[in-house]
Amino acid sequence: MRMSNEIKNISVALNKVIAEVKDVAKTENGFGYKYASLDNILKMLRPLLAKNGLALLQSQEIKDGEIVVRTLLTHTSGEWIEVTASAPFENLKGMNSFQVVGAGITYLRRYSIANLFAIASEEDTDASPKNDKKPNPKPQQKQNQGEKNQSWEQLGISFKKTENGLVAVETQKGAIFKNKELLKQAGFKWNNELKSWIKPA
Repeated sequence: MRMSNEIKNISVALNKVIAEVKDVAKTENGFGYKYASLDNILKMLRPLLAKNGLALLQSQEIKDGEIVVRTLLTHTSGEWIEVTASAPFENLKGMNSFQVVGAGITYLRRYSIANLFAIASEEDTDASPKNDKKPNPKPQQKQNQGEKNQSWEQLGISFKKTENGLVAVETQKGAIFKNKELLKQAGFKWNNELKSWIKPA
């Protein structure tokens, strides 16, 4: 996160927006969960931003094999806050490069905005019961044929223990990017510094 030397005014405005933020209808379907679309989030936010002298700008680029989205929040005082989010670019089965980039950009834009304004943009799976004795739970993703649950191995993902926790490792190219929502449901979080999905020990 980067910001201007002074953030007093933008902080007050941001707090006012967060206080008025409403739940956004979760109308889109992910891997076994529902989430709020970027369009619906922006429709809810735009009048609140305008009322409090804020503007939201986002830019994107492909850098070192990653999709990078920068989100800049500006205030009429000239103060600003910038956050950056990135994800590895992976070729996904059934999608061309343009579709992969478009999906990745939309995903990162939505998560950046949701985090900045404390919006719960998807169903909360963090409260689900966890079994510490089973750090490698089966993902609840169904095959198109047979409707059978797939294992992580079938999805092309394995795990290794490190000092930072359990790290997801793909055995099939693009598997982690394709199944990142399932990793989140299993308690994994993206570590931007280590460029890995990690479940803290």
